[in-house]
Amino acid sequence: MKNVEVEHRGRLTEKKFRELKRFLKRKGKFIRIENRLSVIYSSSQEKKVLKLNKKSPIDLKVRITNKKAELVLKYGK
Repeated sequence: MKNVEVEHRGRLTEKKFRELKRFLKRKGKFIRIENRLSVIYSSSQEKKVLKLNKKSPIDLKVRITNKKAELVLKYGK
C-alpha cells in the first residue's frame, strides 16, 4: 500500500489535543522521523491575501529534508 502524507492544520484545546494523541497512539503507525527545515515565502501583499482568504491557491515552500533540498509549489483549489 502506498504511503500518503496528510496534513490538516487547526487550533486544538488541551483536551482535544490529549484525545487526538491517545487516538493516534492506539490507531496510528509510526513510519519515520525526518529532519526538516521549511521556509514558506509570500510577498507582503500575498500575506494579506492569505490572512484574509484562506483558500488562496498559492503555496510556495523551500525545504531541506534529510539533507535533500526541495522547492515545492502548489497552485490550485
